[in-house]
Amino acid sequence: MESISPISPEQPGLDARSGPGEELSELLRDQSPRVRALAARLAGKQDLGYMRAGLQGATGDADAAVRAAAGWALARITPDGG
Repeated sequence: MESISPISPEQPGLDARSGPGEELSELLRDQSPRVRALAARLAGKQDLGYMRAGLQGATGDADAAVRAAAGWALARITPDGG
């Protein structure tokens, strides 16, 4: 299985306006709870520290799976993640 390298806003061609952080933030607000939960898990797996604020908001989601995924992601993100 191929490994996916962490996504970083510092990668060439990416910026805060159109980078993966914005896209994941949008997915954290998707209508589908499954999409929101997967976005949260991706942020945790990739150690995306710049997603902390969105994940903290997702801990108050109406869906229990989203809340759990956001909490899990926040626990996985390292202090200098990101």
